[in-house]
Order: sequence, then C-alpha cells, then structure tokens
Amino acid sequence: MMKIMTRMRTTVALFWLIGTAVSAQMKHVDIKDAKRTNGGTALPVHERADDGKTEPGGNPGTPIACGVIIK
Repeated sequence: MMKIMTRMRTTVALFWLIGTAVSAQMKHVDIKDAKRTNGGTALPVHERADDGKTEPGGNPGTPIACGVIIK
C-alpha cells in the first residue's frame, strides 16, 4: 500500500485496454517503503473492487487498465 504523504514527483501512466493512454502528475506519493523503489511498479485497475474473501485474486472482474509508476 502506498502512503500519500511526501512531496516526491511521481508520474502514473494508465494504459487502457482499448488503446487510450493518459498520464497524471501526483505531488504527494511516497514509494520509498515499496519493495522496488526504482519505479516501474505496476498499477492494475479492474472493473470491480476486491471482494475481500476470494483467494488469491479477490474476484475483481475483468482488468480494464494497467498503469506504471515511474520516478
């Protein structure tokens, strides 16, 4: 889980499965406690929230987008 606290500049690029790409700048993202702090961390987006009980995936439905967090 990312803490949203520090003022490090991080770019999040979402690549939608239909081919549209967007980019967003976020000023208050902290990834220093992440397993890989050199960026390139994936950010998957699914059609539904995790149901909190199905293991291992959480039954979130179809993936609709995937992002990459870059320093």
